[in-house]
Amino acid sequence: MARREPVAVRAGSRSLGRRRTLGIPSASDRTAQRPQNPGRRPIVTVGIAERVNMRARIFVAMLLVLGLCVLAPAPALAQAVEWTQRAVSGPSPRYGHAVAYDAARGATVLFGGYASTGFNDETWQWNGTAWAQRAVSGPSTAFEHAMAYDAARGVTVLFGGYPHYRILTWEWNGTAWTQLAVSGPGPRWGHAMAYDAARDVTV
Repeated sequence: MARREPVAVRAGSRSLGRRRTLGIPSASDRTAQRPQNPGRRPIVTVGIAERVNMRARIFVAMLLVLGLCVLAPAPALAQAVEWTQRAVSGPSPRYGHAVAYDAARGATVLFGGYASTGFNDETWQWNGTAWAQRAVSGPSTAFEHAMAYDAARGVTVLFGGYPHYRILTWEWNGTAWTQLAVSGPGPRWGHAMAYDAARDVTV
């Protein structure tokens, strides 16, 4: 019988054959099976793209803010406010009087007060240029009374006052005073009055 020569098998080849027999892929097989295009961008590329997108968003936001600033109406500039003394004659110095603006006639109405001669019953009107005393009959002397303009009826309403602790109600229509015989608040002075335009009543 012919003698067979021994075949030299390297350890690496034996291991390779054994791995293939067991069905375990080799390193070269895994490399060959690895997909060539995994469908993902490299991490470095993704980072650069995100930075570019972020800068684009910031630029667009800045443009929007700039556009809003340009389209927004400019704030009104504050005007200087100052008092101007009017060198005109008018009521004598007094205090405790009442003043109301007559919108229908564009005049400010003043009545009563305490002057150097004592309690006063004068009626004055200011039209923006000059004072004019109205020589009319009306309420008796009054101090710390109150007045308010009734826009619904176009009259100035006066109530109360010292020294008589009056409970009288008067109305001024720009020409004359008219006393109203109505019941209402008790006698008082140092009070306040205002017109409620939403409800057309004097409070």
